[in-house]
Amino acid sequence: VRRATRLAGVSILEAMRSTEPGTWEHELDGVSRFVYYRHGAQGEAYYSLVASGENAWYPHYASGRRMMKDGEMVLMDHAPDVGYYMSDITRMWPVNGRFSSEQRELYGFYLATYRAILKAIRPGATKQAVMEEAAAEMDRITAATRFSKATYEKAAKEFVKAYRESAKRGGLGHWFGMSTHDVGQSDTLRPGMVFTIEPQFRIPEGQIFIRLEDMIAITDTGVRILSDWLPRDIA
Repeated sequence: VRRATRLAGVSILEAMRSTEPGTWEHELDGVSRFVYYRHGAQGEAYYSLVASGENAWYPHYASGRRMMKDGEMVLMDHAPDVGYYMSDITRMWPVNGRFSSEQRELYGFYLATYRAILKAIRPGATKQAVMEEAAAEMDRITAATRFSKATYEKAAKEFVKAYRESAKRGGLGHWFGMSTHDVGQSDTLRPGMVFTIEPQFRIPEGQIFIRLEDMIAITDTGVRILSDWLPRDIA
């Protein structure tokens, strides 16, 4: 899983370097596939999700038929199959290489809430406890954020409310291993477990969608984010 995750991250980095206005979504798919097969992957863990602009709004959009435009963001969710073990990583970045003020505002808010989840994950905790702790921190982040539009603030509050509701179902993420959505029923996080998180921030006005995803392994002493080295910060 570490090898598959490393290769997934390297391919996303190469896709970042290859992105500029006028690039087609399917070209980034081609970049990642080249990296996978050049470095020993035997296939894909799942079909690539490369969604620019409003295409990111649609879950599992995979047609890759759109030319990416200046001023937009692009979402990429793709990983390889390495020795029958999988990975699953998602990153978003600006097509022109620079976050606009609006993108900084919304992505920055989301990233702060995402970090709150990562911080709460620990061995021995239940999924519900992790999510409730993260939701409490999200409340503080939302209160401290100055949104430029009332619709953004409303969407942020709805995002946190929905996350808190999903805590009752233990919807922290999905298990991982020899399948992208592997089997697993434990409510308590124990050493050896591997899973992802991918909270979704939606703003209906303008069909804005933001999502990240990382591979997380529970160890005897803490947590190892296998994809933590792959850039997610605005800088």
